[in-house]
Amino acid sequence: MKKPAGDRLRTSLSGFFSRRFALFLWAVPIALLEAFGGAIWPSGWNRWIWPFIIFFGYLSAGDHRLTSALVRHRITALVIGLICFFVFFMGMGMLFSLGVDPWSGMERPAILLRLIKGIASWCLTVAVIGTATRLGRKRIESPGESGQTRPRLNLAAYCREAQLPVYVLHQTPIIAIGYYVVGNNWPPAVKFLIIFLGSLFLTMIFYELIIRRIGVLRLLFGMHHKV
Repeated sequence: MKKPAGDRLRTSLSGFFSRRFALFLWAVPIALLEAFGGAIWPSGWNRWIWPFIIFFGYLSAGDHRLTSALVRHRITALVIGLICFFVFFMGMGMLFSLGVDPWSGMERPAILLRLIKGIASWCLTVAVIGTATRLGRKRIESPGESGQTRPRLNLAAYCREAQLPVYVLHQTPIIAIGYYVVGNNWPPAVKFLIIFLGSLFLTMIFYELIIRRIGVLRLLFGMHHKV
């Protein structure tokens, strides 16, 4: 990709996918792989979707047109992604109750549900990255000693530093809370919210109060050594 031919290909792809709504075409191969390839455990995703996501990250990191497209489409992507996510979430429960495996079954409802799952995954990826980029550009400023303005908060920088520790930490609270929650006779939505919000709270508290403030742990979790 660093050779002249690769550079021309990268420029051409970036120009095409930065057009109005063309960004959502990237969901097509991801959705098709999910639908007909089936999920591959233990991740719950088809492994062949990752090259598409990683390659798009490579393209967008080197071309401001794609970065701007991510920001421009973040709200639309969020709406579509949330709708598809809840359809998938509710449909998954229905298929399990009918004895159909939504992850790897080749029945038409299972294939359709995984197709929706693939669309949701890409749209939510666009929404998260686009929103983070927008927040990273928008800084809260206040007067400095020299009378000039200085940045006070950069949420994107905070999240960028937290991403690996949060990724490593999050599964343990999910399992611990889920162990006590799933056996109760509560509505599935209530169980989901308790596990989701509870694990998010515990993960962020552990990260903020321990990992982020101890130099050795920062180093072990791939963060810059300074606090």
